[in-house]
Amino acid sequence: MEFISVLVVYPISLILASIIGYILSHKWMLMPILTFIVFNIYHL
Repeated sequence: MEFISVLVVYPISLILASIIGYILSHKWMLMPILTFIVFNIYHL
């Protein structure tokens, strides 16, 4: 299950976070970094 979430859910959420973060702040790298941190905390 974790393998599927890393391959499918994480890239989709990363793309969505990039788009939303770019729309809100015009800094495309901010939201993917935050998403990466949240996913790593969640999977610990």
